[in-house]
Amino acid sequence: MGDKKGTIVQEEITPSSLASILDGSGSEKERANIQRVRYTFTNPATQFLEAYLLARKWQTRASCIYYSFRYARTDPAALELGIKALNDRSWPVRYRACMLLAIAQDKAALSHLRNLLETTTTARTKEDALAAINAIEQKNVHLFVDRDNSGKSKLKIQGITD
Repeated sequence: MGDKKGTIVQEEITPSSLASILDGSGSEKERANIQRVRYTFTNPATQFLEAYLLARKWQTRASCIYYSFRYARTDPAALELGIKALNDRSWPVRYRACMLLAIAQDKAALSHLRNLLETTTTARTKEDALAAINAIEQKNVHLFVDRDNSGKSKLKIQGITD
């Protein structure tokens, strides 16, 4: 298993070991471990969802969401992860959850995003929920980052073409 420095895991990957190797650093070691997850499992988003549920640090939870972006439209576990993470205590995690749902472009997420909009007291989270709702309703994932509709900002997610 990996140590706290994020070494490459050489034994079986479990949600618990995955939660321990995702530190949110985006380091080469973290990405190498993610590659191993992608090659080991037919549905990596399920592993990221399970690791998210075990994670204590917000950086780990945010990483679980980030590495699920490419599965947002193809794996229901990614959508479930985004919906669960809307209620996370950390704003960066909620931001990534809103982004994941915008990428998913699944209308089923709208009711959850509207509920977040009504219940959150954090202005940034309200803005993120509104941006995700707009992106889904307009069928334009780029509107999540291009909030003034300038056409100058685009989301580039590996495996997603829009």
